[in-house]
Amino acid sequence: MRAQDLGVSMLAGLAATWVMGQVTTALGDLQSPADKAREKAVSPGVAYEVAAGRTAEVAGIRLSDEARMRAGTVVHYGLGAGWAVAYPQLRAAGLGPLLAGVGTGLSLKLIIDEGANTALGFSAPPQAYPASTHLRGFAGHAVYGALVAVFTEVGWWVLRR
Repeated sequence: MRAQDLGVSMLAGLAATWVMGQVTTALGDLQSPADKAREKAVSPGVAYEVAAGRTAEVAGIRLSDEARMRAGTVVHYGLGAGWAVAYPQLRAAGLGPLLAGVGTGLSLKLIIDEGANTALGFSAPPQAYPASTHLRGFAGHAVYGALVAVFTEVGWWVLRR
């Protein structure tokens, strides 16, 4: 795997993360008021902002709310860019673009959102959230993965021309 191939996938991950945010926000608007209230009641906050705040605290730094939000955005986009390197690995293992892309996105959802965030206390346990929260997350991450595939394949095509 060439470094430029990984770099292209990381750039693709940045763009896909932005689109995923738009998709999940739109889907969140479709959730029922009861589901929104339940989600808000159980959640300690936006997971990537909670992660940024707690990481800073471990380092002895207390972030203002604004700084925590900005640092959370860095965590969110950094994770989106970094996780996208799974895509070229899955392609090299023989998966087609769509399966590798959706696999990249759904693995992020399962391993980080449903697993690590809960284990680290960045979010409530998965069973605390309504089904619509999970559906929104799976849909958003599937879109992320599909776009990582599209953007990466286009980037690779451009590099090879």
